[in-house]
Amino acid sequence: MAGISNDKKGNERSSPCPTTQETIWVLLEGHISPCKLKIDLSQVSDLDDFKDVIKEIQVLKNVKPYDIVFLNHDDRNTPIQPGTLLKPLADNTTYTKPLVVSYPISDSSIVINFRFLCNTGTCRIPHSSGAWDLLRKKAKELFDSLSTAEIIFVVTENSNGQCNLEEIEERIEDEYLFMNLLTRTRPNESNQRILNLKIQTKGKKAFEDWTLKEVGNEIYKNHFNSIESMQELNLKEFPELDTYFSSEEIEYFVQQLKDKAFAFNNNFSSNEATLREYISIFMTIAVKHIRKYKDSTTVLKVKPELDLEVMAVWIMKLLFKMFRY
Repeated sequence: MAGISNDKKGNERSSPCPTTQETIWVLLEGHISPCKLKIDLSQVSDLDDFKDVIKEIQVLKNVKPYDIVFLNHDDRNTPIQPGTLLKPLADNTTYTKPLVVSYPISDSSIVINFRFLCNTGTCRIPHSSGAWDLLRKKAKELFDSLSTAEIIFVVTENSNGQCNLEEIEERIEDEYLFMNLLTRTRPNESNQRILNLKIQTKGKKAFEDWTLKEVGNEIYKNHFNSIESMQELNLKEFPELDTYFSSEEIEYFVQQLKDKAFAFNNNFSSNEATLREYISIFMTIAVKHIRKYKDSTTVLKVKPELDLEVMAVWIMKLLFKMFRY
């Protein structure tokens, strides 16, 4: 019996201790690449515990634990509860689908004034690592026609008082460009970063290439295939101008038209170059009036991406008010 006992002892192997080490992929929101962290599950059981681990990362050192939010890579609208166990999450994270960490960058807020065609809207979002996603979400909530569109933003002015008057507009097409813009935009006395952004839809044809049907669908939300089927424009439906033209301004405008007509020997042909000469007079007085009394950031350009309906409505209003008497 003793021999059997000894043999049993000799064949026994000590069972390895269960490992408490786990690897998890983490992406700091706003950064390009995730990082891989090793955690001890005997010390860190849920996401609330995990906050103390990731606070060792430099950008999070001064962030309060209650300001740190965890998100799924494919759903950044719904935060993951702090009491969620860490091991199941870690088992399902990869380099391409990491756990996302959202955090505040400053205590200032971002106020965005949107302009899309003839529509405007305003929203307020926190200055956080998720500002880019929030920006696009708010824009699509404000304008129904953008719900499935791929959108980009054009900067018109920020709270530094800087207007973009360059020939090449500053376009914001990705997270890096937007976060860089926020870095360059100082908070005002109310601790707000004010941005004025024009929204454009990516991949759409230039306005001058639109068909009548596309103009009807996209701008007027009405279907028509010919000019005859369009709804007639009733100038009396336009609201009153806040500031009317003076008699001197009207006389100057009329004289400009007369001088141009005389230069062309009263030729009003449909030649594009000739028409542009006449249209330029209307555009100049319209933009001048808008700059003086409506929006000082408006600028006349040779070939801008115009918000056509906005400009058309203003020109109609201006001309109607000028000649109503």
